[in-house]
Amino acid sequence: MSTDIHTTLQQILLPPKPRPAERGVIALVHRSNGFLRRTLLIQDVVIPREGEVTFDIHGLQFSPAYKSRATDAAAVAAAGIIFIHTHPALVGSTANPRPSNDDLTADARDLYALGQTLRSDAPLAAGIMNDAGRWSVREYAFRFPRSARETRNSAFGIASARMSFATAVRVVGTRLIKTATDVSAPGPAGAQGATAPVAQDSSIRLWGEIGQRALASLRVGLAGAGGVGSILAEHLARLGVGQLVIVDFDRYSSDVANRTQGATRQDAKERRLKVDLAARAARRGATAPEFRAFPMTGSVVEAPTMPYLLDCDVILNAADSPWARQVLDHLAFAHLIPVIHGGTLLAGDAKTGALRSGKAEVSATGPGQACSQCANVYSIRDVTDAQEAPDVRGPRGYVRPGEPTPEIELRAPSVIAFNALVAGLMELRLLAIAIGTTPDAIVGVQRYYPIEGTLGWGAIRACKTDCSRREITAFGDTYPLPLGRDLDRAARASAAD
Repeated sequence: MSTDIHTTLQQILLPPKPRPAERGVIALVHRSNGFLRRTLLIQDVVIPREGEVTFDIHGLQFSPAYKSRATDAAAVAAAGIIFIHTHPALVGSTANPRPSNDDLTADARDLYALGQTLRSDAPLAAGIMNDAGRWSVREYAFRFPRSARETRNSAFGIASARMSFATAVRVVGTRLIKTATDVSAPGPAGAQGATAPVAQDSSIRLWGEIGQRALASLRVGLAGAGGVGSILAEHLARLGVGQLVIVDFDRYSSDVANRTQGATRQDAKERRLKVDLAARAARRGATAPEFRAFPMTGSVVEAPTMPYLLDCDVILNAADSPWARQVLDHLAFAHLIPVIHGGTLLAGDAKTGALRSGKAEVSATGPGQACSQCANVYSIRDVTDAQEAPDVRGPRGYVRPGEPTPEIELRAPSVIAFNALVAGLMELRLLAIAIGTTPDAIVGVQRYYPIEGTLGWGAIRACKTDCSRREITAFGDTYPLPLGRDLDRAARASAAD
C-alpha cells in the first residue's frame, strides 16, 4: 500500500484512545501478478459512515449499507475488496496478530457473498492489524457456481474456500517499509533476511542489524547490464541485497571493455550475454548468505519480461532508452514498486581532452516522488523516437529529399569512472529509500556536472497538478503499461543470426 493509504488506515483503525476493542474498514484491492510473487495492492479505502461499523458482544459488524457501498465502489474500479480489522496487542509485544476461528468463519462467509457480485477475477482478502502496527493478511479463492448443477455440487460454494497467507506487507512512499507477517518466509519472500556479521561488519556498524536485514529482505530489479548496470550488479550484491533480477538483451563485445565491470577478453570472444556476466559478478561478490541472482534475457518494454520485474521490491534502471524510463515510471505507480533511474551524458574534444558538456543524473519515481515525466527525466518526444526502428531514429530518418543524411554518432562516449559515480549515487538513493540512511536526500533529481565539479538538486520535487499518475496508483494488472515491441532488441537478435 502507499504511505497515504497506510496513514488513512491508521487514522480509522488506530485513533487516539479510548477506542473500541476492535475497529474495522473495507478497502479496494487490485492484483499485481509477477512470475514468483502475487501482490495485493490496496488502492482505496471506503470510509465508513456513522453506525456502519459496530462492535458489541457479537463481535465486529459491517452494516449491509457499508458492504453495499464497498462492492459498488469495487465494481466501478474493477477491483476486489479486503476486510481489515484490529486486534489489541500486549504492551511491548512484537508478535503478529492471528485470525480467530470467528474471524475465519465470518470473513469467508461475507467475502463469498460479496464476491458473487464482483467480476470473477476480483481479489478477495481479509487482514488484521494490531495496536503495534503488525499485520496478518490472507487472500481467499472460491469456486462460484455458474449453473444450477454447480450449485448442487459440494465442490462449489463457500465450502470451496482456499486461503493463502501473505508473507510480508510493504508500505511504499518516499520510504519503502517491508514488514514480515506471522507466516513470513525468510529473505525476499518475506522480511527476515539473514546477515553475515563478519563480511558485513563495516556496513552493520553504519545501519545496524535491522538495516542489514532490511537489505537482505529485498528482491532488487536491475534494468540494463551495461556500463552502469554491470557496476550496480556487483555493488548491490556486496551491499547485501537478498536477490537480484537482472534484465538485458545485449551481448558483451570488446568495444565496451572500457566500461563493463567483471567482463573478460574471453567473454568478448564468446559474445556472452551481459546479464550472465552481471549475475556471475554478483554471485562472486555477494555478502548475503542466501543471495540469488536471476539473469533474464529480454527488454524492459516488452510484455514477457514484465512478470520478473513485478516480483521485485525496488528497481534500479540503468537502461538508456527513454521508453524504458516511461514504462518503469508507470510501473512504479501502478504496481507500487519504487524505481531509481540513473544515466550519464558526455561530450568531449578528442584533440584537447577537455569535456565540452557532461551530466550524471539520478532520480526516483513512485508514490511520494514526482513522476519521471514531470521531473523531466524523459519526454514523450524522446519516447516516440525510441520506439522507432534504429535505422530511422532521430534526424537521420527525417531528412528532406536531396538533403545530405546527418552523421549520427554510433556510440555515445562513456567512461567507467563516470559510470561508477552514477552507480554510487543510485546505491545511496536505494539505501535512503530502503533503510532511511539520509532522509533529506530521498526526493528529487540529483545531478552532477563534471565540468564545474558540482553536485546539486533539480527544482522539481512533486508532480504537476494535472499529472495523471495519482489516478493509476495501485491499480496493478488492471492498468495497461505502455509496452510494445523493442526494435533495438529485434535488430540485435537479427544481427546475431
